[in-house]
Amino acid sequence: MRACLHLMRAFNHKKTLNIAFAGGGDTMKINTKESIIVRPSQDIPQQRLWVSNMDLLHPRYYLPTVYLYKPNGSSDFFEAEVLKEALRKVLVPFYPVAGRLARDENGRVEINCNGEGVLLVVADPDSTTEELGNLVQVWWSLSRSWVASHSSRWNRSSPFHKLLGYLI
Repeated sequence: MRACLHLMRAFNHKKTLNIAFAGGGDTMKINTKESIIVRPSQDIPQQRLWVSNMDLLHPRYYLPTVYLYKPNGSSDFFEAEVLKEALRKVLVPFYPVAGRLARDENGRVEINCNGEGVLLVVADPDSTTEELGNLVQVWWSLSRSWVASHSSRWNRSSPFHKLLGYLI
């Protein structure tokens, strides 16, 4: 069985990523199959929204999150086209996520709700959920590897998550 990972993490268009896990020995190879920008399925309000005063106090950063799922036996389990269409639809009511951070004329941070979309990366790891073992170790290794190797490629103007992608 293949592992299915949902990643909310910046990821550039690198075709193959090799991750060496802490503690030695094991590595995981991840091959990128597709990398696209997904935009909302309908027109969204074109506006600028201030971020809250609380959000202004915190530095901008990405929160790495990894979810693991075992395939359910269905031939269309986590099919990329189904995920893309669902993402297009969910970006309509949650349209600020598809925008970019900007500054107003006074320098205050705001969200430019322009519908530019979010990056979706479809990738294939060479490991199964059973082979991955300790999930904390997997999460930490993935996040550290991607932060270190891709931080210069991040679009720091993306307001929330640079990527909602998955690996099968």
